[in-house]
Amino acid sequence: MTSPPAAVPAFNQAGRMARRLREHDWRASKLGPRATWPHSLNLALNICLDSHFPIAVWWGPDLVQFYNDAYQPIIGDDKDITGFGAPAFDSWQEIWDTIGPMVEQVMQQGEAVRGEDLPLYTYRNGALGLAHFTFSYSPIRDETGAVLGMFTAAVETTARMDLERRQAFRLKLAQELRQMPGPEAAMQAASLALSDYLAAPFVRLGMISLGEPHAAWRTALEAGEPVRIDDLRGHAALQSRVPELPELPELPDLAALLIVPTVEDGRAGTVLIIGKHAPYRWTDGDVLSARESLDQIEGVLSRLRAEQLVRQNLATEIERLRQLFDQAPSFFAVTQGPQHVFDLANAAYLSLIGKRDILGLPARAALPEVEGQGFFELLDQVYATGVPFVTHGMPVRLQRTAGAALDELVIDFIYQPVTDAEGTVTGILIEGTDVTLQYRAQAELTRERDLSQHVLSSMKEGFAIVGADLAVQQVNDEGVRLAQRTRAEIVGLPVAAVWPGLDGDDTDTLFRRVLATHVAEIRDAPFAWPDGRQAWMELRIYPSLDGGMAFFFRDITERKVAQRQLRDADKRKDEFLAMLAHELRNPLAPIGAAADLLRMAQLDEARLRQTSGIITRQVKHMTSLINDLMDVSRVTRGLITLEHDILDGKQLIADAVEQTRPLIAARRHSLDVHTPHESAFVRGDQKRLVQVLANLLGNAAKYTPEGGEIALSMAVRAGQVSFTVRDNGIGMAPPLIASVFELFMQGERSSDRSQGGLGIGLALVHSLVELHGGTVSARSPGPGLGSEFKVVLPAVACDVEALPAPDHRLPAPAGPHLRIMVVDDNVDAAQMLSMFLETAGHDVITEHSPHAALERVRTEAVDVFLLDIGLPDMDGYELAQRLRQRVGSKNGAGATFIAITGYGQESDRGSSLNAGLSYHFVKPVDTLELARLLATLAEKPARLKAGSS
Repeated sequence: MTSPPAAVPAFNQAGRMARRLREHDWRASKLGPRATWPHSLNLALNICLDSHFPIAVWWGPDLVQFYNDAYQPIIGDDKDITGFGAPAFDSWQEIWDTIGPMVEQVMQQGEAVRGEDLPLYTYRNGALGLAHFTFSYSPIRDETGAVLGMFTAAVETTARMDLERRQAFRLKLAQELRQMPGPEAAMQAASLALSDYLAAPFVRLGMISLGEPHAAWRTALEAGEPVRIDDLRGHAALQSRVPELPELPELPDLAALLIVPTVEDGRAGTVLIIGKHAPYRWTDGDVLSARESLDQIEGVLSRLRAEQLVRQNLATEIERLRQLFDQAPSFFAVTQGPQHVFDLANAAYLSLIGKRDILGLPARAALPEVEGQGFFELLDQVYATGVPFVTHGMPVRLQRTAGAALDELVIDFIYQPVTDAEGTVTGILIEGTDVTLQYRAQAELTRERDLSQHVLSSMKEGFAIVGADLAVQQVNDEGVRLAQRTRAEIVGLPVAAVWPGLDGDDTDTLFRRVLATHVAEIRDAPFAWPDGRQAWMELRIYPSLDGGMAFFFRDITERKVAQRQLRDADKRKDEFLAMLAHELRNPLAPIGAAADLLRMAQLDEARLRQTSGIITRQVKHMTSLINDLMDVSRVTRGLITLEHDILDGKQLIADAVEQTRPLIAARRHSLDVHTPHESAFVRGDQKRLVQVLANLLGNAAKYTPEGGEIALSMAVRAGQVSFTVRDNGIGMAPPLIASVFELFMQGERSSDRSQGGLGIGLALVHSLVELHGGTVSARSPGPGLGSEFKVVLPAVACDVEALPAPDHRLPAPAGPHLRIMVVDDNVDAAQMLSMFLETAGHDVITEHSPHAALERVRTEAVDVFLLDIGLPDMDGYELAQRLRQRVGSKNGAGATFIAITGYGQESDRGSSLNAGLSYHFVKPVDTLELARLLATLAEKPARLKAGSS
């Protein structure tokens, strides 16, 4: 059942095929007028003509063929004339055996069919040719599902398939030609391969001769254009001549011919001739394959011809070299294989071994007397490793005459490996010179030289002979040692290169001056060893008769070091004496002044006590300096006797802190003491170990600017107890760290030597710690970055319960008590100090402002005023003056004024004295010292209580 007629479609699509469809009169066709065409046909044609993809529509039992513009190149120009609107069989009858069954499957069974790169021989544009297509056949159905026609969508893949085929052929051809031994074999292999690829029985490569009737062909060929002859009939005069092959007769029964030339220097060169026995239309693909193959073959032939020429030239060169080889004055021989079979030997080599016939013989068979002399082993080594062997003056024993004794010869020679193209060792080139006569002549010179060398080698100083060019010609053993090089490295080098650490340009000038003036010179020169160590060398340079110089030199570093040490020791001695004089003059000055004062008449008791106190303190200071000197003397001479008690490390720290707290407080440092929870014990002398820690703390206080930070810590680890003192003071430079424990060694001081000391404290610490079996070390990141000192002592086990507990209780006041006023705006500090004083047995009045203190003294008598300096509204200095004015001769006459402050500089102490404050205590207050002072004041008459600190 067919579809009902539809309205005539417009078919307004652009394109030639749409126009043909509109303009053709279909009334006489089997399809009838267009108005009667079924809807499904019109729909299929609209889809076909709208598409840019190659599509054809085959309709009805006769498969009437329609197609769009994209499909026209597939059918070809000649078939296009009658193919549009005609049965498809008329256009594709040459391939219907292949596609007919596919069409039947679509039309009768309604099943779509697809083909991928299907090879088909089709007539197009007047010729039969192989083409490849990827296509699909799909059924066209009406409304009832009946198949009325089919869609044909096709893409021609001939170009791609040809390209892949050509590439595969080129690869195969390249592989075959790579194995050809020469040009003739390569041309024969190429011809066979092309014949098979192009299905052409005749393939030749050569030169072509064209007769007169074929001038047009000559013009095309000379221009590099191919000549295609699809039908050779009528062209029998064409002849071919291939120089590398026998002369050919007329072309043998060929019907189609393709000639592809190459162009060299603007002229036609080699041509590739391809022929078939039947007429054939040569395609562009055929021409491209032939041209690519010709280029590929030409490249291989050029290479093979070049290699052939190289081989010919090489043969000529080898013959020339063979002649030179045989005439060379040096001996040459060439061996092959691991057995070292002699392949070549020149006249000089044959003369060396006694003119034996050795060619073709292994080395061990040709020269049996050489066995055991090491030569065969060297040949084996060079053959195995490929590394040449070179030697000079090697002895060899050869039997140069049959039956005669072995001759002792000396030869210089080289074993050079011979390799093939892959780098594999195939043989060895032996080259050398007979130097027997030269060595015998040198033997006498060597004996004389050895005698001189023995004399030079036994010298205890370096000796070298230096030429006029300043190069070292000879050097003795001591010179080699001083240069720290081998003799081979030294000889031939300039003096400045052998001893680069010498004083460079000055040394060169010295040598050149000796050369110019012929006057010997002696000097000491600084020197640097290769590892950077500094040294000194004594140089003595004498002119020699041959225009060179004799150079004597020796290392005098020890002498220079000893001299420097003597100078340094002398300098430190002078510095120490200057320090000692300074330290002694400081106390001598007030002592002298006090003595002059005592000679004056009528000193009151207060002034007398004050003067006596000055003398006592300064004598105590001098005694301390002398005791330090005596301690160092006794320790260094081993005269000190130590106690060996078991001591608690925490108690040692506590005692050392107690001794140094006034100094630390005076300089307003913070002190952080850290000890572990567990106890740690050492064995030693309690007084000396406290002296060690106190010395380190004192140094930290002296060499840390005021307000600094000091830390003292103890640690227990691996059977050792360590005490570490750290500060953020002036630090130390590396040179000072290296010598800080030496006697009289001190860091940089200010001109007034405000830190004091003789520079013996750390030396004493070092000695005392060593006497206790311990170690002491110093460390500093650098100047201004603080210092750290660590003392490490052996730990000992001890029962803590067995040790007596230390008694830090204050003794009960033995004398009368005092009435004391404490004035401090810090309520807690004032309260704690008052409680301490009350515990010591004194009556205490506490005030927290200056005005309250002034009001209090109106009604109450006071013996001692403890005044904070940093009070609000009125500082302690002003308060002391106003209190003294207010009490007058009542309620406080003869009272003592004591400063309690955080300011501890010397200027602060002077301000206290100027304000009428007799004593100056720096916070935190040493309460024990304050208790002793108050006990002393309580025992004095009232008129003497206002003493001086």
